[in-house]
Amino acid sequence: LVLLDRSMPEMDGLELLERMERDPRLAGVPVVLLSGDEDLVHNPRVEHAAQILFKPVGLPRLLQVVREHLGEA
Repeated sequence: LVLLDRSMPEMDGLELLERMERDPRLAGVPVVLLSGDEDLVHNPRVEHAAQILFKPVGLPRLLQVVREHLGEA
């Protein structure tokens, strides 16, 4: 599981998500994308994200999502 922020200093989170999808070793890793931009759901570049969480995200919700994707719900 990767928690990935949309905004990063060196590389856009969506670019990293696309790179992961092209890498056969990483393509199956679930990615939870975090963003403050709710319009992101309409962006086709997020189609490979397992889930999108919009900031601010409370710790209980974040832990719930992590457990769900790790099969510990």
